[in-house]
Amino acid sequence: MLTVESVLAGQLLRHANEVRRLALAATQGRYSWLEQYLRGRTEATGLLREVVTNHGWPTYWLVGATASDAALYLLLEATALHFQRQCRELIAAAVAGGLTPPGHLTCIDHVISVASGEPPRYAGHPRSFRSPAPVSPSSAGGRQAPPKTTRMEGVAS
Repeated sequence: MLTVESVLAGQLLRHANEVRRLALAATQGRYSWLEQYLRGRTEATGLLREVVTNHGWPTYWLVGATASDAALYLLLEATALHFQRQCRELIAAAVAGGLTPPGHLTCIDHVISVASGEPPRYAGHPRSFRSPAPVSPSSAGGRQAPPKTTRMEGVAS
């Protein structure tokens, strides 16, 4: 049976696979592949923004583990730091509610820290979307409580 959740999962997986394919092709040195990769990444970010705006963060509970991991991959590929920060709050709430693994929060925290020029909260790069990397002692106490919602209010375009 076709459900909204299964359609969302399919879209997320297709876009993530396409961005991965184009990213790999872009490393082969052809300018046309780089253009396609950048265009594909922009389209995928638009899809993710639409999904998050209409349905909240695509958690394991909503779209399944593989599609939720694909959503995180698309978020990590996004170039809009403001959007990544908004989604980070949704991911934090989803982790607190047990709907998404802590590794998702670890990954987006790391990417936001690096993109912001701040010291990363975690040692090295997170190895897995599903299991968090060790938290450094200096950052463990500075965490704020996650918001109460996993839906995005007023997502900027």
